Order: sequence, then structure tokens, then C-alpha cells
Amino acid sequence: MKKIEKLVLAGALAALLAGCGGQNVKSDSPETAAESPADAAAAPAEAEPRVYPSGASRSFPDGDPVEPGPKGRTTTDIKLATPHQASQDLKERALERWALLLNKRGVEAFDYLSPGYRSNKNAETWAAEMGARPITWKELGVSTVNCDTEDACEVSLWSESEVRLSVAMGTNSVFGGHIEEWLRVDGVWYYLPNH
Repeated sequence: MKKIEKLVLAGALAALLAGCGGQNVKSDSPETAAESPADAAAAPAEAEPRVYPSGASRSFPDGDPVEPGPKGRTTTDIKLATPHQASQDLKERALERWALLLNKRGVEAFDYLSPGYRSNKNAETWAAEMGARPITWKELGVSTVNCDTEDACEVSLWSESEVRLSVAMGTNSVFGGHIEEWLRVDGVWYYLPNH
């Protein structure tokens, strides 16, 4: 692949992931991860790729990564019953919401959104929009929770996903992280989307 095509692909992937809430995202693809020896020598030690127990090497272009497990429970640990009984614990609720989305249960995940956000949306339409995104989330986990007040917290999540680039280009595995805002309303934690 020509260098310009690589840059266009990397830019398109970054723009796509920014629209899906990803931050500190870097592709595992060797084509998009390649850099010149001069760039590698000039980069600080913190920017060097890390090798995780899975053997995958991941680097992060801007800032500290939201690192993957093993850091407690992940979406694969959440057992969803039908009907699902939601937890009151913030970390559990964040994982439950994503587990519902991963299991194509977007209408149920809609109930985890803040009441104000839900008042302006339709559950079926929102679930269809979430299901139509060109990204397939594989697993997510909570890294940290930081609270400004006892009723307003930021939850940092790490994620592993696949992005459909095009029919010709196929999919690309991506590791990333993002921060979600959660509010407690009448004793229940709700996710507040930022768009």
C-alpha cells in the first residue's frame, strides 16, 4: 500500500473511532503502526508499544492509555438474565449497559441512559442506530471511576473492537478507551451521552 493510502486509511479510522467515542485509539495493524526510524528515535520512552499478556502490541499516540485487564470484571463476566435486573453499583451498571449492547439488546440498554436524554429519543430508533455502527465491540472493562460529587462520576473504560473499513479493506482490530459521564438520579446511576 502506498504511503498516502496508509495516511488516508489511518485518518479515516481515527475519524470513525472519534465518532464512536474512542479516545487514545491506535490500530494494531502493522500498516498503520509503521513509523520511520527517525520518528521512533525521537519518541519518548512512554510512547513505545507495550506487549500485553495476549502477545498483542499496542501503542498510544496521545497520553496514557486506558489499559486492558485483568482489572476485575469485564463485559464477558456479566450474565444477562431475561428480564435483566439492573445493578445499583456504578461499575456494574457501566458494564451491564455495554453487555446489553454487545448482546444486541439495545432497547434494554436504552434504560441506562439519563432520563433527560431518553425523553428526547425513541428506544427502538436509538437501538437501531447503535446496532448500525461500523464498529463491533468485543469486550470492555472499567479502569477507573472518578467522582466530582457523590452523584456525578466519570467512568474510564478500555475496549477491544473491530472496525469495518470497507468491503475491499475488511476489518481492523482496535484497542482503545473512552470516558463516560454517569449521573445518579433518585438513587440510580444513568449514563449521560455527550452528543
